[in-house]
This record gives sequence, C-alpha cells and structure tokens, in this order.
Amino acid sequence: MAMNVVSLVGRVSEASELTDGSAGTDLILLVAERCKVEGEWRTEQMPVSVTVGGKQGAACLDLLTEGSPVGIAGRLGRDQDGVRVIAQSVDFLDSLEVAA
Repeated sequence: MAMNVVSLVGRVSEASELTDGSAGTDLILLVAERCKVEGEWRTEQMPVSVTVGGKQGAACLDLLTEGSPVGIAGRLGRDQDGVRVIAQSVDFLDSLEVAA
C-alpha cells in the first residue's frame, strides 16, 4: 500500500488567487532547511508550492499575508510546473491563542 502524506510548517512567501477558475489559492511556503555549506551550518529557506482549495483557499486569501506562519497537511500532486502539495488542512499558526 502506497502512502502519500505531507506535513509542513513554514512561512508564506506569496498568496494569489488561482487563475484557472478554481475556488482556491496557490501559496509558496518557505520551509526552513538546515544544511552544511563549505563546512558551516546554515538555515536556508526551501520554497514549496501549495494549492489550497475551496473554503480553506478563500480563508487563506483573507487571513494570510507574506510572512504568516502556517501548518499544511496534505498530499503530493502534479501540475504543469512539477510536483506540488495539495492541502487537505491548513492551520493558521499566528492566530492560535495560548491558554494561561
């Protein structure tokens, strides 16, 4: 049995409405990646394309701005640009309240 599950946490780079007539949003999520470059550890931002459909996509347009922290759970999918994440749930991390 093959599994296709993706879970990411990062910051929004861009948010724009889909141009193909779908009700949703395309996001570029920047995910931190630690790597060693010339013997030195660095944190680099890896861009990941994400599609959020339906009401969640509309909520993303309303609530997310560049730099917003967000958690995405979904699956891998293909489009004309290659592989992208198809979101099945979105957590708006900056709107969480911590109970005291």
